Amino acid sequence: MAVLYIASIVMALLLGAGFILIWRRILTPEASALFWRSFMETSWTLLRSEELSELARLYKHMIALVARYLGKNLLGLALGLLPMALVLLLLAPTALLMWNAEAEYIEIYPPQAASLSISGGNSARTEEAGRVFHSFEPGATAILRTPSSRIDLADLSAAHGICWTVVYCAIFRTLDFEVTAVTGDPGDGSDYVVVRPSHRDRNFLWPFLSDLEFTFFAAFVLANLITYLWTGRRA
Repeated sequence: MAVLYIASIVMALLLGAGFILIWRRILTPEASALFWRSFMETSWTLLRSEELSELARLYKHMIALVARYLGKNLLGLALGLLPMALVLLLLAPTALLMWNAEAEYIEIYPPQAASLSISGGNSARTEEAGRVFHSFEPGATAILRTPSSRIDLADLSAAHGICWTVVYCAIFRTLDFEVTAVTGDPGDGSDYVVVRPSHRDRNFLWPFLSDLEFTFFAAFVLANLITYLWTGRRA
């Protein structure tokens, strides 16, 4: 587990720094400063102009300025995020499988919304600080019961999102959950239930992100910020 943590942090730091460096390569600080200077000068001239032909020329010039600036910005963002996208597509699924395989528990969130029955091995239910954990053995299956439904869970090594609303179903699909869309009113005010492997994760985005995923994205953002400030000071 420690190896995965270290590898994810190192990878995220490299990707975060690389994103800013690539973006800065496409849209340099000098080009950005030139755009804003030209934009302000054109805007000031536009406010003082009275000739219709001059106004039309200035508007076209301003539109061209903005279009070139946005084009460079979007190109920089796309190229900067390409390595991140490749890692998420090619390496992240394997890392999450390894992370989940080391989990000792299955956790339900929110705990009051459903009950879980695990079969295919010895299991024990534990409550701790309002959280519900189930120990399980490889190959075990489970049945999740809510006030309005019964869902069979065959693969307990995956993160399952059971949702009653389009919004939460879309969020779970974006995060690569196994999604079960349920119709009807759950009866207790819940919009979703998550059943997923747990290392007793503590991050504030749980259960949508595991500690491994949260650490990865936090390190990526931190590297973004540090590299942005560093490249800005060098400019």
